Amino acid sequence: MFENKKFILIAVSAGIIIVALGYVLYRSYATPKSPAGSGNSANTVNIGTPAGNVKTRNFTLNPIKVVGSEMQLADTDEYQIIYYQQEQSFVILIQASPALTSRQHAEAAFLSNLQIDQASACKLNVSIKVPYSVDPKLAGPDYALSFCKH
Repeated sequence: MFENKKFILIAVSAGIIIVALGYVLYRSYATPKSPAGSGNSANTVNIGTPAGNVKTRNFTLNPIKVVGSEMQLADTDEYQIIYYQQEQSFVILIQASPALTSRQHAEAAFLSNLQIDQASACKLNVSIKVPYSVDPKLAGPDYALSFCKH
């Protein structure tokens, strides 16, 4: 009888530990975290760049999806905008033809989402990618924002 109570006590303890670990893991992956940088507040985020800090709207409060340190900020038929927190970089993935029109829409959405001007956007690490399935002629290289000096 003592053996059964001991087994039940161990099983219940293990179950509590598993539930607690699951909750901690869920919270760490499901809760967006502000990017590293000083001067962050509830409404703004400072992203450090070689050209100086860029103050943006706090886009980390409402990402569409978070996986690890990757935040999906926009997902339309034309484009996706993804922020990589560890690298403090953005990727704009063009998903529809004509790619140049989708790029213009994505760049406008990027500026609007971060609430920054073109000069500030040009300080950020932003890469635009076009998959082969969208436009074989433009696929391959990483492109910069069209309004930035290259």
